[in-house]
Amino acid sequence: QIDYFDTVREISNIKTVTYTHRSIGSGKKIPNSKWTSAAYDVGAGISCIAVSNFWITTERLNMTMMTVPITIEKLHLFIRKPGFKPETYFDNLLKVFLPFDSELWYFILFLIVLISILGIFFANERGSEQIIWRKIQRLKREKVSTLH
Repeated sequence: QIDYFDTVREISNIKTVTYTHRSIGSGKKIPNSKWTSAAYDVGAGISCIAVSNFWITTERLNMTMMTVPITIEKLHLFIRKPGFKPETYFDNLLKVFLPFDSELWYFILFLIVLISILGIFFANERGSEQIIWRKIQRLKREKVSTLH
């Protein structure tokens, strides 16, 4: 902001500018914010201008006038929804399922069951020679060999 003010001073008729910090009195009157105390100095006539990244607040506007901002800062404030109730352990466990709709979860569960059933159907404890699809392949080979 000071560089911007220096550029404005160079192209205007302002001859002398002294940069200083807030006064001791405003620092004691408003110790929580150096920006609010700088606005207080301008309002009290101790300084003519205060240059910084000021947020325009009601308190500062009551002390002095402010110019139109050079830049605007976007500020996002996140708060709890009204009527928000504290979450239980069970509520936190259910959050795992929130990224997808319930229909998709049902489809995923259906696929898991289907793949498990197909795995049981195509395999058994006797080994890979007893798998049903191998029996089907063997029958096809026998059928082809009998046709020749």
